[in-house]
Amino acid sequence: MDKAETEAIVLLFFKDERPLKGQSGLTDWRMNGAVSRHIIENRLSGDRNELMLIDPAGRIRGKKILMVGMGDSQSFKEIYLSSAVKIATTQLVSMGINKFIISIPPERFTKLEPRFASSTVLKGIFGFNDIENLDVTLTGKDISTNRVLFTLEKICAESALPYRTEVMRENLTTAEE
Repeated sequence: MDKAETEAIVLLFFKDERPLKGQSGLTDWRMNGAVSRHIIENRLSGDRNELMLIDPAGRIRGKKILMVGMGDSQSFKEIYLSSAVKIATTQLVSMGINKFIISIPPERFTKLEPRFASSTVLKGIFGFNDIENLDVTLTGKDISTNRVLFTLEKICAESALPYRTEVMRENLTTAEE
């Protein structure tokens, strides 16, 4: 995520994920706890489909950070992930933002293997009608192990939606660093 040029970063997080983990935690750390302060001050909770736009104040790439609540991790369902991505995509596009990064939540929270999580995120992106005008990057790096979980080729090959992934090939990239 550090090297990708983008207009916005979408961070999905769970209501019971304290402290924040994965990319959300790393972003919060780089922003000196700005996200955590919103949580402590009850301005951000992590309720399912809750959205909060945060200005990164130049501390990370991207002009905006869109925090998206995923609800309680214990009641997580795969459809919640695709729904959250569709809502986030719709919100960003309504603001004139077409180039963004989506950080896929870690498997330890979703209980989805990376290939299923990436397919689910693609379902959410495909749920948005005007996908040809999007420039989306999926991050699939486990920051705790510094291991890339998947590449674009793997997402397209293993996606449950191969008939639509060809449409995205020019518009969808994965962050591998």
